[in-house]
Amino acid sequence: MNTSHDSLVHSGIPDELEKTLKSLEEHDQIRWFTNKLHDLFENPSAREFYLTYTLIHQKFGDLDGAFQDQADQNVVLKKFGMTPEEAFRLLLLYEVLKRDPEYYADAVRKLIEVADKNELITFLKFLDLLPEADRFCDAAVQALRTNIEPVFDAIALRNSYPQKYFNQQQWNQMYLKAAFMQRPLLEIEGVEERANNELSRIISDYAHERWAASRNIDPRIWRPVAICPVESTVTDMQHLLTNGSEEEVNAAVLVCTRSQDRQLNDLVAEQKERKERIAKGTLNWNNLNL
Repeated sequence: MNTSHDSLVHSGIPDELEKTLKSLEEHDQIRWFTNKLHDLFENPSAREFYLTYTLIHQKFGDLDGAFQDQADQNVVLKKFGMTPEEAFRLLLLYEVLKRDPEYYADAVRKLIEVADKNELITFLKFLDLLPEADRFCDAAVQALRTNIEPVFDAIALRNSYPQKYFNQQQWNQMYLKAAFMQRPLLEIEGVEERANNELSRIISDYAHERWAASRNIDPRIWRPVAICPVESTVTDMQHLLTNGSEEEVNAAVLVCTRSQDRQLNDLVAEQKERKERIAKGTLNWNNLNL
C-alpha cells in the first residue's frame, strides 16, 4: 500500500533511506553508489550527476538474488512502496541538494529536459521530499504539458506537491487536464482544500461543452464545486438531478448537501434517502455507485 507524500516527509524518509543504504553496504551496488556520491561532492559535475541518475537503473533495477531478498524485506522500502531503483534515485537527489544546493539545484531542475520517462516519473513522484522543494515548481508545471499518462500521474496523482506549491492557475490547469485525460480524480490530493470559484466556473464551462457534444463526464469532477459554488452551479445541479445517471445524481446530491448555499440545499430537500446515506457515510465521493 502506497503512503501519501505528506507522511513520507514527516517521517524523515531521507534519513531512513540513509539507514537503508548502510544496512546494505556490503553489496557492490552500494559501494558503487557511495563512491559516486563522494565523487559528486568532491568534483561537482552536472554531466556525472545525470549519468549517475541514469545508471542507477542498471545497478538497482535488476538485483541479484541475495540483494533482492534483502530489498524485499526492507521495512522502509515496503512501508513506502518504493523500489530500490526509486529509493536510490531519491537519495541521490536529496544528498546532492543537501550537500551543494548552489551547484546542483539547476542540474536537478533540468532533469525535466534530459531524463527518460521512468527517470522523470521518479523525480516527479518524490519532488515533495527534496530540500526546498518549492524551487522545482516550474519543472513540475512543465510536466503537466505531457500526454504520457504515467508522467502526468506522477505529479498529479497521490502527490501532495501540487496542493502545496501550485498557484491557483496552475492548480486549475492540472485539475482540468486530469479530467480531460480521464484520470482518477479522487487520487488528486487537496481537492477540497484548493477549491476556488474560478475552478468551479471552469468545471461548469467544461461540463456544458461535454453535454453539448453528448459526451460523458466523470461526476467526481464536481467535488470542489460543493466548497465554492458559483452562479451556474444551481442550474448545473438541476441538470444532473433531472438528466443525470445514477452516479451523476448522487454527485449532485453530495454537492448540494455539503454546500453552504441555501438554494443548493433546497434543490435536494426531497432526496431524503440519499441524504441519509451521506450522513451515514455510505454515499461519498469514493462510492457513487450505491
